[in-house]
Amino acid sequence: MIDIDAGIVLFNPDINRLKRNLEAINNQVDHIIIFDNGSSNYNQIKKLLLDKYPKLVVLRNNSNVGIATALNKIFSYAKEFLNSKYILTLDQDSISPSNLINQYKVHFKPNVGIYTPLIKDINSNKILQKRANKETNEVDKCITSASLVKLEAWESINGFDESMFIDCVDFDFCIRLRRKNYKILRVNTVCLKHELGHIKVHKTPFGEILVKNHNAFRKYYISRNTVYMARKSHRVGLMLRAYLQDIKQALLVLCFEKGKKIKVKKIIKGAVDGTRIEIEKKWE
Repeated sequence: MIDIDAGIVLFNPDINRLKRNLEAINNQVDHIIIFDNGSSNYNQIKKLLLDKYPKLVVLRNNSNVGIATALNKIFSYAKEFLNSKYILTLDQDSISPSNLINQYKVHFKPNVGIYTPLIKDINSNKILQKRANKETNEVDKCITSASLVKLEAWESINGFDESMFIDCVDFDFCIRLRRKNYKILRVNTVCLKHELGHIKVHKTPFGEILVKNHNAFRKYYISRNTVYMARKSHRVGLMLRAYLQDIKQALLVLCFEKGKKIKVKKIIKGAVDGTRIEIEKKWE
C-alpha cells in the first residue's frame, strides 16, 4: 500500500470552487494538507474545512510567503508526520478528474519523479499540450496542479526554490529533478480542467496567439524568474532566450492587453531583478 496525500496552497480562494476541489480529491488520497497563505477570507475557509472535512491537516501563515515556500511546508509535514510516499499538488481552483490517482498508479515506475495529466484551459477550452498517440509519454516540464510528486525526488533536490516566490517554480523544479535523472511522465488518459490566467485567443495573420492576461504582479515574477531560472543553467544561449521571452511578453502586452504601462514597467523591472538576484547553491 503506497501512501498518497494531496497538498493544496490557498490564497483568497473562491469557496465554492475550493469545495468542489476538495470533494473531487477527498476519496482518492489518504490525507489532504492545506497550507493557507494569509487569505483574507480564512474564516470562511476554516468553516468549510471544519464542517465538511474534520480530518484535514491545515497549516497557515499570516502573510503570503509564496507558492514555493508553501509547497515545501506541505512536503515537510507529509514527510515528518504522515510517512507519505507521493504528494499530489493541486491549485486551489483545479477540479481533479475522478480517475486521476488510479490512472497514475497504473504507470508507477521507480525512476519517475512526477506524473502529470493533460491540461485543458477552462477559458479557451483548449488542451495546452500536443497530444500523443499513446497512454504515456515523457515530458520536460509540467505545471504544479495535479502533479503527483515522489517525495523522495523532492527531497533529493532540496525542494522548491523559495527565492522564486511564484511563477516558474514548477518548471524550475522539473529542470532540477531531471538533472537528478528522474523522469516526468505525462499520463494522457486523464485531463485536468485548469485556469491559466485569463487566456484569450487572438487570431492574427500568423495564426492563433494565446494571451494569458496576468496582472502586473504576476508579470513581474514571470519576467524575473524566467531570467533567474536561465541563469541557473550557466548557459549564455538560454539566458539570451530568457531575455527574448521577456521582450515577447512585453510585446504581447502592448498589442493585446489592458494596463500596458504598468505591466511593461513590471516586466522590465522583473528582467533587471532576475539578473541581480543571488542564486543559492542548494537550488542550482
